[in-house]
Amino acid sequence: MFSYPPGPTTPAVVQTAQYVRDPVTALEKWADRYGDLFTIRIAGFGRFVFASAPDELRQIFTADPEDVQTGVANGQLRPIVGSQSVLTLDGQPHHRHRRLMLPPFHGDRMTTYAAIIRDATRAAIAAWPRGEPFALHPHMLTITLEVILRAVCGISERTRLDSFGGMFSELIDRWSSPLLPMLAFYGIDPIRIAPWLPVAKKKLALDRALRTEIEARRTRPPGDDIFSLMLSARDEQGQPLSEDELRDELVTLMVAGHETSATTLAWAFERVLVHPEVRAKIEAELATGAEVDKLPYLDAVVRETLRQRPILAFVARKTRVPFTIGGYQVPPGTFLCPAIHLAHRRAAAYPEPDQFRPERFVGKRADPYEWLPFGGGGRRCLGMAFALFEIKHILATVLREANLELEGGPLPRVLRGVTVAPKGGTRVRLRAPRREA
Repeated sequence: MFSYPPGPTTPAVVQTAQYVRDPVTALEKWADRYGDLFTIRIAGFGRFVFASAPDELRQIFTADPEDVQTGVANGQLRPIVGSQSVLTLDGQPHHRHRRLMLPPFHGDRMTTYAAIIRDATRAAIAAWPRGEPFALHPHMLTITLEVILRAVCGISERTRLDSFGGMFSELIDRWSSPLLPMLAFYGIDPIRIAPWLPVAKKKLALDRALRTEIEARRTRPPGDDIFSLMLSARDEQGQPLSEDELRDELVTLMVAGHETSATTLAWAFERVLVHPEVRAKIEAELATGAEVDKLPYLDAVVRETLRQRPILAFVARKTRVPFTIGGYQVPPGTFLCPAIHLAHRRAAAYPEPDQFRPERFVGKRADPYEWLPFGGGGRRCLGMAFALFEIKHILATVLREANLELEGGPLPRVLRGVTVAPKGGTRVRLRAPRREA
């Protein structure tokens, strides 16, 4: 006999609307009423079981990937990243792609990208308006996109950077409203069934450009970028990634390394500027002249930002077999959802969780079932190390060279596509670059 954890009894359409309107508030309300394990119903999709306690999270993240699948649950991303993406694959194909793509994101290789990150950040600062309020989030998107195009795709010429950047930015802007991802989540691909839509035309243009780039790069000597390493990677049978696989994985890296890092940075600046004592401690640490990626307090600030303001409220797995969790046996087709936001506000792990305290992470190793902004288990984001490296370098460069002030107080959260972003994009005012002061 199948059973589900308790949850709201309102109609599924009401529960769906509550989540879409304000996911963070909805999850908090349900958790406060039903506890660490609860069930909601999404109209047309069935039941979603949310978990936030370490034991249940461990159970989900360590489950047999043949029993609980992630690629299927990421269906809302398929129209953009494709069916050959590490995000939408399951089983052996996912394992193959992950093994081929993981090495470039670890070790000393990342340090070669520090100059790219600093240069992109300084160029952005130079273009910021002086003395007038502006939204920081779009500028973070510009920086992280340039870093991705240079470090990942190996594109350095300004005209090509602008061309690729423009196509990708326009595509993501068209996709960023909650409606299109929601349609894709229901199995409706608006890009495929309505090729006349602007979002479909933008995707076609980017696809053509990427395939041309792949063909050209196969005939050139390899570089230091991640794209070159992907082109030369071989699986156990000596086979490379196909053109379709390369296209989908390049778009995946652009999506995963662009929007997510930029939104985290928008939150990081909001958190730092709201707490001047935190900013002062970062600046004192930067003044020591130590390497950015070896500064413990700066690292702790980034990790505390990701704890308090994770950009994904949850991740999901879809059961293929009956699955027992918390004493309940749920049937195949149930979505199991590690609730990142709820796990990060458990007082047992983080006393006074609503307080921003980077000291929680200084000299401490985070438990992977209590701190999970990049997901967990075998599906944890393979670009986590790169993202942390990039975010710290951008944050450090801006705090060294720009005198920012936050317009207003702490910012509410809004749903931007599938990510949770600061309302208004973190509006700030730039008094004067520190190098000019």
